[in-house]
Order: sequence, then C-alpha cells, then structure tokens
Amino acid sequence: MARKVAGDIRASKTILRWSVRRVMVTTYPDLVGSIRVLEKNRFVCVGKTPAGEGFEEGTIAYALEKPDAHRSR
Repeated sequence: MARKVAGDIRASKTILRWSVRRVMVTTYPDLVGSIRVLEKNRFVCVGKTPAGEGFEEGTIAYALEKPDAHRSR
C-alpha cells in the first residue's frame, strides 16, 4: 500500500507544478503507513471528511497546497 501512496504523491507533486493549487486525498485513520508517507511529503491533515459528500465514511483528509496558493493576484 505504501508504494501506491508514494506513486500517487509523486503524481500529486507533478500536478502542483501546473495550474492546480491544492491536492486533497483521503485515507482511513488506521492506515498508519499511508499517513506517515503523506506527512513525510508535506501533506497536512485537514480533518475528518464529511459523510455523504463524495467521501468514504470514516476517512480523514490530507491536503498539499502549492506554496504560492495563498498569494493574492
């Protein structure tokens, strides 16, 4: 599972080089290895996901934002 997460993270970082400002992923709180990989790659926990809004019940969300995402244009 950790290899898949690592591959997905590499893809996320590539996407951030384009016009995307934020990548959001979800995982289950008991998948400690996946969470470790996310945090190691600067993803930040943004809390529990809202049930019934396109997310699996019981998951938590992590986000990676482009460094300049908060700058005003």
